[in-house]
Amino acid sequence: MVSRVRAAVMYPGRMETRSFDYPAPEEDEMIVKMHMSGVCGSDKHQFDGHLKVDFPVIPGHENVGEVFETTESASSRMEVHGEPLQKGDRILWYPDISCGTCHYCRFLGTWHSAQCENPFTYGYVNCEKEEFRPWIFGGWSEYTLLRPGTRVWRIPDGMVDEVAVLLDTLASTRAIARAQMPYPNQKEGFGYGDTVVIQGAGPVGLMAAVRAKVLGAESVIMLGAPDWRLKVAEEFGADVTLSLETYDTPEARIAEVKRLTKGIGADLVADCTGIPSAFPEAVEMARKSGYVVEIGAYTDYGPIPFNPWRLVDRDLTVIGQFYCPPMQYEADLKMLKNTMDRFPYRKMLTHIVPLDKAVDAISAHRALRSMKAAITPS
Repeated sequence: MVSRVRAAVMYPGRMETRSFDYPAPEEDEMIVKMHMSGVCGSDKHQFDGHLKVDFPVIPGHENVGEVFETTESASSRMEVHGEPLQKGDRILWYPDISCGTCHYCRFLGTWHSAQCENPFTYGYVNCEKEEFRPWIFGGWSEYTLLRPGTRVWRIPDGMVDEVAVLLDTLASTRAIARAQMPYPNQKEGFGYGDTVVIQGAGPVGLMAAVRAKVLGAESVIMLGAPDWRLKVAEEFGADVTLSLETYDTPEARIAEVKRLTKGIGADLVADCTGIPSAFPEAVEMARKSGYVVEIGAYTDYGPIPFNPWRLVDRDLTVIGQFYCPPMQYEADLKMLKNTMDRFPYRKMLTHIVPLDKAVDAISAHRALRSMKAAITPS
């Protein structure tokens, strides 16, 4: 009989392990025993104070676990395909529950529900305010309570936790697929046989390479550092890697991309760095009438000088991405399953730490010692 739940609690710049009461699930609720929770760049951002968060919180929105205790109604309603869930089933879930009443929920629908103005988001919920009792709503916890309206997927047989936990990272690169529109065969939009440049050799950059390759990129050029990350990237679809230690100025990087593309530039450039100054470089690396996808700038690191005339002069299309809609999980879970033999996904997860060492995972991420880290709460 479980009575208490241990969880990692985040405050600005510090973590501590605390204990919470184990709750009995109410109607339409489910208790999940956590197996693993990924460490996202946004977790580092909120730890460092670069995201607006109502502290303290139990982090963790990239979650894998098993059904531990459930009500009959939750068992039959939560799974997206309508298949009843049983105790012991391995599952993952979309981290947002949209409000259903704001402008974006009413007029843009499910596919745009990531734009909900009043979401309930696992991993970002205050764990002291009475209104959020029983508080265990983050994956860096031994058990997590799933509220009504949560979208749940059963993890496919044969997919280990270390691969399933990467789903959210893959889904965060969906903007590359959006760049396929409207007519890639007429060179409007990213299409089969194209050249893609990816800035940033972290987990998002690697998943961007995977998506580009699956969608038909002929050549993927990746820029990043340190060199060990670039070596890993070669196993995830990067055909050419350019080290920032060798090409250490914007001019050198732009010139080398132009050389590799016969002076034309890439069909698509995806910025996955999180560094604002990378965006002007992306613009210069793209061919005329090409596409620039901004994925990495998930938090506000301040303004940079940029001349918008460069967008006009090069006739570029720019796509920004804020997270993903829930059904991106559906498509990308299938992509993970169908490409497990093609890409060594487990190699992406370089650091797996227990609950009490959660801050070490953040530190490894910040110092570029890890590719992808995860917490194992149980």
